[in-house]
Amino acid sequence: IQAGVFVFVGVAFWLIGSRIRIGQMQAGAHAWERSLESMNVGIALYDREDQLLNCNAAFRALYPEVAHLLVPGARFHDVATEYYKLAPADVINGQSLEQYLAEVGRRRSGSEVTEVIRHHHGRWLLTTDCRMENGGIISFRREVTEQKRIEHELSKRRKLIDEASAKYRVGHETSATV
Repeated sequence: IQAGVFVFVGVAFWLIGSRIRIGQMQAGAHAWERSLESMNVGIALYDREDQLLNCNAAFRALYPEVAHLLVPGARFHDVATEYYKLAPADVINGQSLEQYLAEVGRRRSGSEVTEVIRHHHGRWLLTTDCRMENGGIISFRREVTEQKRIEHELSKRRKLIDEASAKYRVGHETSATV
């Protein structure tokens, strides 16, 4: 009987300890999920078969045309095909479906590919797709429209400065030879 009591008490302590550890693990997982959801960077995680495991709200918000498809188990190819059908012409840039799928596939083919791409409504996205050790992909998306606008403005100003400098040199050289 004493051995049975010891076994019972031992099992009870093991169960209580297991529940505490499970509770701590669940709390950590919830904290991690809340932190990903609170970010303004879109994050999506795909398995090695290119099926979506999960993505945060910021990622879905960048793709409102297909947000309803961005659910666990969705195949990347299927979502990209549907996006192609619904995306504005300036995003597709005259590409056929096959060309578009090859382009988005190219971004996912290396160990890490980072690019700035045109998005709809004149917006620009910084995209990074990283191949993980297990063959899956983690995708990051961040809107960089303001940075792109600043770059464009700086480029225009640089061109004006270069043109003014060239005119000055020509004018200066002409007056020096007279």
